[in-house]
Amino acid sequence: MKTTFTNSKASTGKYSDRYLASFLINLPAEHIDLGKWFTEMKETDYTSYSPAHIAMSSYFTGETLFSTNVENIGIDQIVQHYTMQYSF
Repeated sequence: MKTTFTNSKASTGKYSDRYLASFLINLPAEHIDLGKWFTEMKETDYTSYSPAHIAMSSYFTGETLFSTNVENIGIDQIVQHYTMQYSF
């Protein structure tokens, strides 16, 4: 599989910088299931993607997914909460 990676740094303000990355994945789009990837992600996966990722958890109540993640952005730590309807 051929994979390419680019990384560029663009200033977004006083406290943080934004990094943009792109990858070429040699896989048809119909084989990529982002819903499955997101709903089945474990905390160990999430924290392995970036040293800024501190923790995450998610759970379902019926067809509603609740997710929380904690990460460092520059010198700040943020907690993000997501709620989404998900159909299986």
